[in-house]
Amino acid sequence: ANSTCADADQTCNDPNPTTTSLSDWTCTCKPPGANSATAKAAAACVCDECLSDTVCAAANQTCFDPNTACGTPSDFECECPPPMIGKATGKAAAPCEVDECELKAATCLAQGQTCFDPDLTRVGDWECRCKPPSTGNATAMPAECVYDECVIQDCPTCANS
Repeated sequence: ANSTCADADQTCNDPNPTTTSLSDWTCTCKPPGANSATAKAAAACVCDECLSDTVCAAANQTCFDPNTACGTPSDFECECPPPMIGKATGKAAAPCEVDECELKAATCLAQGQTCFDPDLTRVGDWECRCKPPSTGNATAMPAECVYDECVIQDCPTCANS
């Protein structure tokens, strides 16, 4: 019994070590592994790094461990929360980015404006911008465009008015 567990680098546990209770021993995974097996077999240890994750959680990201077999350390993945994109293996994803104009451009286009996202690492800062010769912009909504004929550069009579 003990050699079966030891060969698998596991702990042997005999809940009733008397001669009247045979074949009730189990192998139990050593930390950080989790799981135990029925008698006469080594356990299929699970080492899900996300169960003790602090890296992804500290970055407000989701943890996923694609291979929970013991002996595969640092294969966990941190993924950015939607709508942001970004993923990294063994560390926090940096930076989490989203081009909000991929999601919000229709708001601006419906008003004949363009969409611009000045900081892909921030949410809620996208802008609608007026197309020249109009001026104006607004954050997270259509802009109020101003068409001032006196500031149009191709106006030959504007200087005289």
